[in-house]
Amino acid sequence: NGETINYGFGIVYNGQEGQELNINGGNINYGIINADNACFNQLDSAEGMFKDMTNLETFELSSENGDVPFENTTSMSEMFSGCTSLKDIYISGWKSLTKLTDVSKMFYNCSSLESFDGLDEFADCMNSVENLSYMLYNCKSLSGTDIENSLKKFYIESASNLEGMFEKCSNLTSIDMNSWHLTSRVTNISRMFYGCTSLTSIDMEECSGEKSMQITNASHLFDGCSKLQTIILPGTTSNSMTDVSYMFRGVGNGNTKRTILTNLDKINGYKVTDASYMFQNAKVEEVELADYTAWQCGDHLYLTDEGMSDEAITALVDKY
Repeated sequence: NGETINYGFGIVYNGQEGQELNINGGNINYGIINADNACFNQLDSAEGMFKDMTNLETFELSSENGDVPFENTTSMSEMFSGCTSLKDIYISGWKSLTKLTDVSKMFYNCSSLESFDGLDEFADCMNSVENLSYMLYNCKSLSGTDIENSLKKFYIESASNLEGMFEKCSNLTSIDMNSWHLTSRVTNISRMFYGCTSLTSIDMEECSGEKSMQITNASHLFDGCSKLQTIILPGTTSNSMTDVSYMFRGVGNGNTKRTILTNLDKINGYKVTDASYMFQNAKVEEVELADYTAWQCGDHLYLTDEGMSDEAITALVDKY
């Protein structure tokens, strides 16, 4: 505890393809891990590798000799999960991770994480990753322009599950997803920004170059984002949405002005089965149309519920 462990190249791990190396559960709980040039390039799974090392404050694994760390690894799920004291990560040289498919909960509850050197390289080489759910859950100390610029570089064209990816990242202020190369494989974006209480803007307009997306679940997507001023949803039509419950609950209710919401009309509502509390307590304007409630954001009026009565349609025509 509080000690330093140094991994030298070729000393710590020289296993065969398909083997796993797992150091977790608190049995080895060092304050600093320096694994520079220990590339683990035959490691099939790094799942839970440093999980629950609660005293770990600094992790360094950078390649300076041309080797690609973890180049044959398929899973980094829960790799640093529960490392609640981890403040600094240095992982430059992590690139061309062509076999990596799962980074779910990789930094789950790393609540002290402040510095992430190499995040931009790592983000740019994840084009084979399918599962990013809860990847940065409760990384509430992550903040600043450098981190937010690195998040722009995510290249995740194989992604299908983004549930809770940034949940409770309460110090991030802006997220730009326009270069993420999302495709129709993405089905779940539920809780993706849940509880991001400092976010002021999210831009998703060009996150996909495809004509349509197949997202089914967007429940709680921006739930609790109380400072959001601008939301730009994907400019690509989504034809498969079924659950938008609590999607905008509490959005902007910490602001003096209403939140500007763009591209909600790209969601095809014909398959939506649950829109309960979609705008509950959000800083948008309720518009009563007889027995029907619509929502006005800027110059747009959103009709999110099914079953408009004749009286509601008449009220809509008379009002506008």
